[in-house]
Amino acid sequence: MAKRKREKKKKISLTSTSGEVHIHASFNNTIVTVTDKAGNAIAWASAGMVGFKGAKKSTPYAAQMASFNVAKRAKIWVWLMLRFLSRVPDRDVSLR
Repeated sequence: MAKRKREKKKKISLTSTSGEVHIHASFNNTIVTVTDKAGNAIAWASAGMVGFKGAKKSTPYAAQMASFNVAKRAKIWVWLMLRFLSRVPDRDVSLR
């Protein structure tokens, strides 16, 4: 059998120093995404990705851990201004 060629990941270069943080909180999970102004995802994390399972994924502590995880991933870029967008106003723990 022929060996499969692995595709190299595309390197993203920073063109802007401002971005947006999208927080999607549902009853089952919380997803935090950091994007640039064009809407391209730079980093994202969810409560399930951090290691929470079942009903614990929807807790405020799980949302906080997901936001810490995405902050670590997006730390290599220098952000001067971030805009926070949330669809559910009562889940503001991940904004802290």
